[in-house]
Amino acid sequence: MNAANQKLIEAASDQPAAWNALTESLNYRGSSPNGSHVPSLQPTPDGFNTVYNFLSSVPLGPDQLHVTWLGVALSPNVAEAHPLDQPSLNINQKKGPQFLLVTDAQLMLDNMLLKNVIIKKSEVLYKGKPMDLENVRFFDCSFNIAKLPAGLRLATALLHDESITLKVD
Repeated sequence: MNAANQKLIEAASDQPAAWNALTESLNYRGSSPNGSHVPSLQPTPDGFNTVYNFLSSVPLGPDQLHVTWLGVALSPNVAEAHPLDQPSLNINQKKGPQFLLVTDAQLMLDNMLLKNVIIKKSEVLYKGKPMDLENVRFFDCSFNIAKLPAGLRLATALLHDESITLKVD
């Protein structure tokens, strides 16, 4: 992390203008000019592992959520996305998508477990509740993050790494 980002993070905890600058910095940082950071995996064939469930409690209808499965992985390295208080409905599957690519969505991170998920051209909301992110990447996203200690942890992780692994209890 560069020195300017570090100063911005330090100031954001008690200065409203710094918090606004931090979230704007995240929106800028979340863009990938040529999309080269998205893994170059082939989409999973249609009909593959059709019992896989994704974001059963997302606030948008299934026709509004664009999800592409990328690659194939064996359990336990399969991509996951489900509410924290619910088990994965695919726990008994031997294989599934290596990554999930979500585009053009509005996603709430609160109370979610996301593993091996790429979020692109989406609005990402976080209000500070528990979440578990493992190898989650954001590109061309806008962020609406609550100004809370948990929100600052997320913002710091977003500025620091391309691939986010963060657990908030």
